[in-house]
Amino acid sequence: MLDISTKAYRNVKLKTAEQFENTLAWVARSIEANPSNYEKLLTINPEGFAIMLKNGVRYRKVLNHS
Repeated sequence: MLDISTKAYRNVKLKTAEQFENTLAWVARSIEANPSNYEKLLTINPEGFAIMLKNGVRYRKVLNHS
Protein backbone atom coordinates (compact mmCIF):
# COMPACT_ATOMS: atom_id res chain seq x y z
CA MET A 1 0.00 0.00 0.00
CA LEU A 2 2.80 2.42 0.82
CA ASP A 3 4.46 1.84 -2.52
CA ILE A 4 1.22 2.35 -4.45
CA SER A 5 0.36 5.47 -2.48
CA THR A 6 3.84 6.95 -2.92
CA LYS A 7 3.71 6.45 -6.69
CA ALA A 8 0.23 7.95 -6.85
CA TYR A 9 1.28 10.94 -4.74
CA ARG A 10 4.28 11.55 -6.98
CA ASN A 11 1.94 11.65 -9.97
CA VAL A 12 -0.40 14.03 -8.13
CA LYS A 13 2.50 16.39 -7.42
CA LEU A 14 3.63 16.18 -11.05
CA LYS A 15 0.02 16.82 -12.16
CA THR A 16 0.05 13.64 -14.25
CA ALA A 17 -2.25 11.64 -11.95
CA GLU A 18 -5.26 9.71 -13.09
CA GLN A 19 -8.44 10.52 -11.15
CA PHE A 20 -8.19 7.38 -8.96
CA GLU A 21 -4.63 8.26 -7.92
CA ASN A 22 -5.86 11.24 -5.90
CA THR A 23 -7.57 8.77 -3.58
CA LEU A 24 -4.60 6.40 -3.42
CA ALA A 25 -2.24 9.23 -2.51
CA TRP A 26 -3.79 9.90 0.92
CA VAL A 27 -1.40 7.57 2.78
CA ALA A 28 1.68 9.27 1.34
CA ARG A 29 0.16 12.71 2.03
CA SER A 30 -0.44 11.71 5.63
CA ILE A 31 3.16 10.52 6.05
CA GLU A 32 4.54 13.68 4.45
CA ALA A 33 2.43 15.85 6.78
CA ASN A 34 3.41 13.85 9.86
CA PRO A 35 6.36 11.46 9.42
CA SER A 36 5.45 9.56 12.61
CA ASN A 37 2.42 8.25 10.72
CA TYR A 38 4.80 5.93 8.86
CA GLU A 39 5.62 4.00 12.03
CA LYS A 40 1.96 4.01 13.09
CA LEU A 41 0.93 2.61 9.73
CA LEU A 42 3.45 -0.21 10.00
CA THR A 43 2.05 -1.26 13.39
CA ILE A 44 -1.55 -1.56 12.20
CA ASN A 45 -3.02 -5.02 11.90
CA PRO A 46 -3.58 -5.54 8.13
CA GLU A 47 -7.10 -6.84 8.74
CA GLY A 48 -7.90 -3.78 10.83
CA PHE A 49 -6.52 -1.54 8.11
CA ALA A 50 -8.76 -3.23 5.53
CA ILE A 51 -11.77 -2.74 7.81
CA MET A 52 -10.86 0.92 8.22
CA LEU A 53 -10.72 1.40 4.46
CA LYS A 54 -13.93 -0.50 3.86
CA ASN A 55 -16.02 1.07 6.61
CA GLY A 56 -14.41 4.46 7.04
CA VAL A 57 -13.53 3.70 10.67
CA ARG A 58 -11.30 6.31 12.26
CA TYR A 59 -7.58 5.51 12.10
CA ARG A 60 -7.09 5.78 15.88
CA LYS A 61 -9.75 3.14 16.57
CA VAL A 62 -7.98 0.65 14.29
CA LEU A 63 -4.57 1.52 15.70
CA ASN A 64 -5.74 0.94 19.27
CA HIS A 65 -7.14 -2.50 18.40
CA SER A 66 -4.19 -3.86 16.43
